[in-house]
Amino acid sequence: MSGKFLGLGAALALLVSGSASATILNVYTTQAAYLADLTVNVQNADTATFGPSGPGPLINQTGVASSLSGGLTTIAAVADQLFGNGTVLSTNISGDTIVLTFSQPLRALGFFGFVTDETFAAIAGSLKVDVAGSGIATLTNTAQGPEFIGFTSDVSFSSVQVSILTFDSNATSAPFVTLTESILPSRAPVSNVPAPGAAAVLVAMAATAWAAAAPGEKGGLTALLWGLQT
Repeated sequence: MSGKFLGLGAALALLVSGSASATILNVYTTQAAYLADLTVNVQNADTATFGPSGPGPLINQTGVASSLSGGLTTIAAVADQLFGNGTVLSTNISGDTIVLTFSQPLRALGFFGFVTDETFAAIAGSLKVDVAGSGIATLTNTAQGPEFIGFTSDVSFSSVQVSILTFDSNATSAPFVTLTESILPSRAPVSNVPAPGAAAVLVAMAATAWAAAAPGEKGGLTALLWGLQT
């Protein structure tokens, strides 16, 4: 019996290790290039615009907030609260990380961000964009203002963390992650988004059936298990 279920363990291991190979496929430094290269359209109802007016749902916050939402995106800070000034959104304390979570799985995301001081003045530095399950991208800023970063992933993702990577310590000792202009999420194709754990459940069901099957029936079930692994 233990020999038969060794195959199931190997199959589950393959499924888990498969997620580790997920990568960011492309990184874009302009909104035009990002939008031109997407195979999944960005819908206005999915986007979010910072400020009192603009396309799609608006995020227009002045002062502190525990979290804010617009379109597919919910924004929060890890250690404390958010702090906004209309067209820009940052954190309430310096050095905090902004977390973007999405109500539907994405395959691409674009947004404008920069490093600022406590007055929202831009300073030279860079932001680390950590895409859950896919990898890390870097957004480098000069002191001129916000920059665009966009990326596509080979697997769907539902969370992104944006944190300070570097900053000009001669300009400030208190750097802030700051977002502005817009957030442009792009949904994963429905056909490429399996139900959570679906593949693992199918492998387990097929392995159980294989263990209980008569010898003459095991060939077809072995082929099914093999197919679920590939």
